[in-house]
Amino acid sequence: MNQAQLISAQWIWTGPGQLLRDHALLVREGHIAEVAPRSHFAGRNCSETHYSRHIITPGLINAHTHLELGYLHNQLPAGPFVPWVVQLMAKYPQADAMAATVHDAVTRGVIESLRGGVTCVGDITKQTPHARAALAGTPIRAVSFGELQAIGARRSLLDARLVTAVDGTHAESRLTIGVSPHAPYTVDGLALQDICNDTRCAEMPLCMHLAELPEEADFLRDLSGALRAPYDSIGTAWVLDDSVPRHPGGPIAWAKQFGLLNRIAPTLLAHVNYASDDDLAMLAANRNVAVVYCPRTRAFFGHDAVTPHRYREMLARGINVCLGTDSLASNPDLHLLREAQLLHQRDATPAETLLAMLTVQPARALGLHGLGTLTPTSSADVAVFEIDSTAHAVESLVANAPTATAVYINGTRVQA
Repeated sequence: MNQAQLISAQWIWTGPGQLLRDHALLVREGHIAEVAPRSHFAGRNCSETHYSRHIITPGLINAHTHLELGYLHNQLPAGPFVPWVVQLMAKYPQADAMAATVHDAVTRGVIESLRGGVTCVGDITKQTPHARAALAGTPIRAVSFGELQAIGARRSLLDARLVTAVDGTHAESRLTIGVSPHAPYTVDGLALQDICNDTRCAEMPLCMHLAELPEEADFLRDLSGALRAPYDSIGTAWVLDDSVPRHPGGPIAWAKQFGLLNRIAPTLLAHVNYASDDDLAMLAANRNVAVVYCPRTRAFFGHDAVTPHRYREMLARGINVCLGTDSLASNPDLHLLREAQLLHQRDATPAETLLAMLTVQPARALGLHGLGTLTPTSSADVAVFEIDSTAHAVESLVANAPTATAVYINGTRVQA
């Protein structure tokens, strides 16, 4: 949209500590040109859309999801991870149905995300060509992480799989390409090292499931424990040969040894449900490393009954922590604000802190410059929410987690 327009509301939250009353955004050519009181724009020759009893925020950013798994919504019971993942594998679509299934799941996931005020997703896909084709047909922004698995006897497949994962056929201004070495029990240390080296020149964002499960330490030490069970159940334990490096120090020390925590490009660690003080020190040492906490999925798998997540300690140490929904296979919906709502209610985490974990912090984590705030030169990615308390606007937003009244991407309204 090239014509200048004003988007105004009773409240505008432009970023941490910046809550403005009766202000407007001047949007020109898809970017924020100016933020000022509405009276400042009197007499300007541009249209205005005003939202009374609303708050405007930067478009929310869901830092971790798997949109393609939407076909498993309400299909798998809550409980321990390993039985769940075995059931998930058993429900994979047949090859001839895969493209249509993934396209439908991604499209529906985008619609649901937009309704919740999300304008950008960090989406991991195992079905890379299908998912990216679907994303390219929607208005949402995305960092599409092509998933990689390469361990032991199957490490030789890494090069070919990496070509698919980084394929930029559908890449454009709204679709950024990233890579996701899946997890410590599907990607061994030598493969992880190769992935980090091969993506270094491109400064490509990486996302890995790490320290999600306590059983990761057993698997890394000697390929034993519950995470070996899926290999045994489908008859592929033969891939876990002597070429897999053993590591006794746990997943975060393992990730550091093989280069994941030493990158200069954005590096997201999904979950980090189990971390020691030494682990937190390693995470805090690199400002390019971020943690994505998925509260409702963590509860789904029963981790909260074992130990609380250390996200508040992470924040206190300067670690960039974002919020994500994970997939509909482990979450009732993709309404990102409900993740913040849970932490606000359960932990009394300040609403301002949580809103930053949905906007500016994931923008930095994903390497998305110009997103996550509403300041001059920022992209005009905007979410508008009705609030029931005009005296405590941010508190009302997080406490009630409403659906969005309107969403704009590049200044164009894409959802009503």
